[in-house]
Amino acid sequence: DSEAVKKHLEASGYFNESAVKVIYNGVDSNRFKPENDCAYLYDEWKIPKDARVIGMMGRINSWKGQGDFLKAANIIMAKYPDVYTVFVGDSFEGEEWREKELADAIEKSPYKNRIINQGYRTDSEGIYKLYNIFVLPSINPDPLPTVVLEAMATGKPIIGYKHGGVCEMVQDGINGLLAEIRNPEDLAAKISMLLDDEDLCKQMGKNSRWRLLEYFSIESYIQNYSNEYDRLAEK
Repeated sequence: DSEAVKKHLEASGYFNESAVKVIYNGVDSNRFKPENDCAYLYDEWKIPKDARVIGMMGRINSWKGQGDFLKAANIIMAKYPDVYTVFVGDSFEGEEWREKELADAIEKSPYKNRIINQGYRTDSEGIYKLYNIFVLPSINPDPLPTVVLEAMATGKPIIGYKHGGVCEMVQDGINGLLAEIRNPEDLAAKISMLLDDEDLCKQMGKNSRWRLLEYFSIESYIQNYSNEYDRLAEK
């Protein structure tokens, strides 16, 4: 799955380094692509066509980092009046109180009119396209978050905390930026760097698409899996 998972397995004492082989998951680069349409979302969510959008996507739980993202977004929206913030994702059954907790925190934001909190959606292809910057604010290490790969396939730069699988997907300074862990101010600073440099933001988005195709596509997953199967069969 990821080097982060491999290290965790090795640390358990049940596996040694030679027993674990990392094969990265792949996503469908034909489904998630820069050419996808998002025009309908501007109308549905009443976002100005010239606005810039930062957003995340993920379950609302104790460690996905919605609270940190909101803190960072408030800093950003105070500085950039054209920036909108989007939350997508709901909670697990039995934890609906987390959805209310997030909604209440958003309601207290002085920039709540520029925050869209959508819960569960089935049109992630268009949502990734809408984002100028995709943010992964997980406060605990996320093994290999598929949402990052889908955003990369759509050609988006990634901002995340410097731990877990995102460190393998994002080359810091190439297709995104990694912030100090559990530091919303640094998360905001990294987002600001891209908002202040449109050319850099676009180039990092292109680099994300290239890196996805090279290392995390369905085709590369199948090829890597096949190579490992052949290697084991030869033994």
